[in-house]
Amino acid sequence: MNAAAREAAASAMKAERERISAIQTICGGDYPEIEREAISAGWTPETVTKKVLETLRAERPSASVNISVKASPEGGDMRKQLEAAMCLRVGVGADQLEKSYGARTVEAGMSEMDMPLRQLLAECMKLDGIPVSHGFDNETIRAAFSSVSLPGILSNVANKKLLQSYEAQPVIATKLCSTGDLNDFKENDRFRLTDVGDLLPVAADGEIKEGGLLEESAKNQLDTYGKKFCLTRKMIINDDLGAFMKVPVAMGNRAARLIDQLFFSRLLKNPVQADGKALFHSGHKNLLGGATSALSADSLKKAIQLYLDQTDVDGQPISIEPRFLLVPTALKHLAVELTQGATLVMSGGQDNVIRPAMNVLSRENLEVVSSPYLGNSAYEGASQTGWYLFGDPRQTDTFEIGYLRGRRTPTVERGETDFNTLGLWFRVYFDLGVREQDHRGMVKAAGSAA
Repeated sequence: MNAAAREAAASAMKAERERISAIQTICGGDYPEIEREAISAGWTPETVTKKVLETLRAERPSASVNISVKASPEGGDMRKQLEAAMCLRVGVGADQLEKSYGARTVEAGMSEMDMPLRQLLAECMKLDGIPVSHGFDNETIRAAFSSVSLPGILSNVANKKLLQSYEAQPVIATKLCSTGDLNDFKENDRFRLTDVGDLLPVAADGEIKEGGLLEESAKNQLDTYGKKFCLTRKMIINDDLGAFMKVPVAMGNRAARLIDQLFFSRLLKNPVQADGKALFHSGHKNLLGGATSALSADSLKKAIQLYLDQTDVDGQPISIEPRFLLVPTALKHLAVELTQGATLVMSGGQDNVIRPAMNVLSRENLEVVSSPYLGNSAYEGASQTGWYLFGDPRQTDTFEIGYLRGRRTPTVERGETDFNTLGLWFRVYFDLGVREQDHRGMVKAAGSAA
């Protein structure tokens, strides 16, 4: 036998020893018939785990227990009642739950909202026809985890708690960007049709001249962001559903903030576009630079004029007014003073000069939007002096927030029960992409000479 053959044989023997050792560990001397058959038939450890769990279910006695199983209200559903009870326990509002479960189910759930986790496990086992023993041990927990009802109820509760947290988190990007649906994770072309040519007088013979539509394209691409979390044996024994629910709450906040993080990261990088120019560039007529671009009444008026003078591909004005003044937190109060003050007090020589008693900028209908991301040094291109004008995304393309096939919120899913982990795993994921679409709907002011 040559060296290669000897090495292969040794490797095969090692793998077989490891397989047998794993089988013996799983069976633990309690299931000799399964152990013998598994070793002789070449079963994998995963198959052995499944067989042991099936045997556990079949052998577990259906002895009476101290935990009573509640009957669902007339016309109701016990699983939904348990879901509603757990949602109420972790702070999901009754009004919100009534939309999903109905008033009677939520009312029934209120009487069970203090139910301990171990009783929830027992209720779910009964619902799925799994016998419940007197003791509350590791085997009981494993059996409950292998049920259909418990993982389903907990994932739905986690989903609602995450959604509540996600919707409560303010997101600036959704004010400034349009939304779109993408069908896959490939880089997608996002086409927009731009009309070219004005309406012309109709000739005496009634002929209407042909106009045209010019197709412009931008890009967007989705990525998936996610994490997993676990309901552990310790949480169940301690009846600590609150600790478990802190994770989806935090993930809901993170998912909402992710939209802003992707948007501001892209905005501040000022990426190069298909025409070879940066998104904000003098050639795009959307960049105000130099020392005079620091936020003031005069620079804001110049930026507004730059925005109003923007033209479409055929050289005609886009005829859209700026709607949002986006500033870093350092400029928030100055921006509010400039856009909402009744009178502007301007510096002039040694004395303050009061202009006419009307602040014309207050009539521009600009909403001040402030974000800490603009000045956060962790982001490339961040500045405490730069500021922006954005149009209403319902009127003009700026950036697009892309979602996968209309799914606008993160998703919570339950994972498979792991025999080696005494816990129930869940995962959260969010399919999302943010890209610029058209430079014409935005103006940037550098805010400094640099």
